[in-house]
Amino acid sequence: MSEEPEPFETPAEEPRAPMNEPAGEAVEPAGEAVEPAGGAVEPAESAGQPEAFETQAEETPEPVAEEPPELFAEEPPVALAELVLSEVRPSVTVRPGQEAGLVVLAEMDEPFRSLHMYVGQSEAKAIDAGWRGGRPARPGTWDLLLEAIELLGGRLDRVVIDRVEEARHFYATLEIESSGTTLSLGCRPSDAIALAVRVPDCGLYTTEQVLSSAGRYP
Repeated sequence: MSEEPEPFETPAEEPRAPMNEPAGEAVEPAGEAVEPAGGAVEPAESAGQPEAFETQAEETPEPVAEEPPELFAEEPPVALAELVLSEVRPSVTVRPGQEAGLVVLAEMDEPFRSLHMYVGQSEAKAIDAGWRGGRPARPGTWDLLLEAIELLGGRLDRVVIDRVEEARHFYATLEIESSGTTLSLGCRPSDAIALAVRVPDCGLYTTEQVLSSAGRYP
């Protein structure tokens, strides 16, 4: 009798992995991690923490001796030329139909230049009266100002003609001494001269710049 063939055994199907999961187990890289030959590379110095870099100490520059600052040279005082009243005319003709007063101040030292200033006729009369030593019965404007200066403890020390424009417009300064301090007050030269001639010890001065611009030679 013939032997009956054994029934074929179909291998059981393995359950399929879900679509969202990778099939089978995670593939591990073949073999172990490859290490570089000779083991892990260590720093040439040591395997420990790197030593701090040694920085070369900066040389501290030697202190340079500082020279003391130069003191600012004080400006030299302005040289003044002393003047004297040499002429007063209460009325002169400036141009046809116009009259004014004239005051002439003369330089006391060489080259004996002079300043010719046209002033108001009333100022010229006041200068002439004070120059001649006249005292009005009632104090005029210039007498009143001098009395006020004295009442306040001051004294008119000197008058300086310190500026001129166009060789004919003059400017003056009153210098008043009060408690050891010099007070300066700008004014018209005609008023300054009218005050100066009323104070015996009051000096009358001008600058070289004024004489160079407006001075007349004899």
